Amino acid sequence: MRQRQWLELIKDYDLTILYHPGKANVVADALSRKSVENLATAITSQPALHKGMQRFGLEVVAPEVPTIMAALVVRPTLLEQIKEWQVANPYLQKVRNDVSDGRAGDFGVGVDGALRFRNRACVPKDNGIRKMVLQEAHHSPYSIHSGGTKMYKDLKLHYWCGV
Repeated sequence: MRQRQWLELIKDYDLTILYHPGKANVVADALSRKSVENLATAITSQPALHKGMQRFGLEVVAPEVPTIMAALVVRPTLLEQIKEWQVANPYLQKVRNDVSDGRAGDFGVGVDGALRFRNRACVPKDNGIRKMVLQEAHHSPYSIHSGGTKMYKDLKLHYWCGV
């Protein structure tokens, strides 16, 4: 059946098919040999979840395929801690009140509940907190240290330490 579909697709082209048995085809490697599996899809209303799955190379497995599945929940504990520190910081509490009154300018509260400045999480001026942000950036299994200047610029995209 599958061969017939391919024949229908290529019948209009002038071509020659050369068959190489697997043992004789020494050029083939794991990347060039695709396994034939059932196609499974994931439908989600959260594009960030879909992008995260793609970034980590996660696959959706069809329910007919016998598998053992383990669940791993990854939570942004650093952001949770930053939010706790924001609540404990009197200046940031004042800024949060200004945000709710509509007088905060570039400050806002993100969908995650964190106080943000120009869409960057506000990190209070505490060396322990800043050290934790740097450690997460350096030692997380999901980050790559690409040099001091690049890492500094990347951190500036996500965190604002000017408070």
